[in-house]
Amino acid sequence: MSSFRNVVTAGITPEIAANPADQEAYQRNMLGLLINQYVLPQVAAAVGFAVNDAQAQTLVSQANQRQPGYLKSIGIPPQYELAWGKQALEFQRLNEMIARDRASEARIADVSKGIPVSVNPRFGSWNSARLQVDPARTDLSSPPKGAPPPSPAIPIGG
Repeated sequence: MSSFRNVVTAGITPEIAANPADQEAYQRNMLGLLINQYVLPQVAAAVGFAVNDAQAQTLVSQANQRQPGYLKSIGIPPQYELAWGKQALEFQRLNEMIARDRASEARIADVSKGIPVSVNPRFGSWNSARLQVDPARTDLSSPPKGAPPPSPAIPIGG
C-alpha cells in the first residue's frame, strides 16, 4: 500500500496539496495513468497499432522543449514521463480512429470492457468506455433523494 501511495502522491505540488479537490483529482488521474499502462497497449493492439518508447520519448521531449517543466507542472513525476507520452499518443490514435469511423468507438469499448480492472471504491470506479477513473460516489452514506427523514432515536433507559 505504501508504494502505491508513493506513486499517486509523487507529483503533488504545494498548489495541488493546498486544495483537497485538486489533490483528489490528481490522485485519480495518477491511478488512471497506472491502470492505462496496462489497458491501453492491449486496446491498441486489438485495434491494430502500437506506440513504442522512441515515439513516446519524442513527445515527452517536445512537450518539455515547448514549455520547460510542463510535465512536472501538471504533476507527472519524472519516472512516469514515458508512460504519459505513450498514453497521450495511444489516446490520440484512438481518437483519430473514432473520428474517421464511429464503429471504431464500439470496437474500442468492447475490447476495454473485456480487460479486468478493479478500483477500490474510495478512489472511484473504472470507466471502461472512457478509459479513466471516475470520481468516487459521494452518496454512499446518504439517504436517497425523497426518502423520509430518519426516525428519532428512542432513548434507552430514559
